[in-house]
Amino acid sequence: GIPVELKPSIGELLLPCKRTITDFDQAVQRMQGFQRVESTFPLEADFASTLAKVMGSLALTNIDTRSDNFPLRLAGSLPASNSPVYIQLSVEAGQGKIIVCCEHALVVMSLAKKSLQ
Repeated sequence: GIPVELKPSIGELLLPCKRTITDFDQAVQRMQGFQRVESTFPLEADFASTLAKVMGSLALTNIDTRSDNFPLRLAGSLPASNSPVYIQLSVEAGQGKIIVCCEHALVVMSLAKKSLQ
């Protein structure tokens, strides 16, 4: 036999996370420094393809399910600690903007890279 080792990324292991829009917004405003990464990125043909890319690489729960929801609020929970992870996507001046927040700095950096690959 040949040993096989599976190593899913942390983004694929996120658990569902239910939050209200108010709770989400307060948590994102509160987290600063190493708990937060903000970045802009070029938009593809439309925002839907960017959203599909993010949702395809990370197991996230959409906080606001209305169709006209901007900014887009996504959340998940870390499997070991159940700490929440918050991702906010928006469009500003023709560019996409992503904000990733979590109490664990290494998770923030990993998810920020993974979400837009």
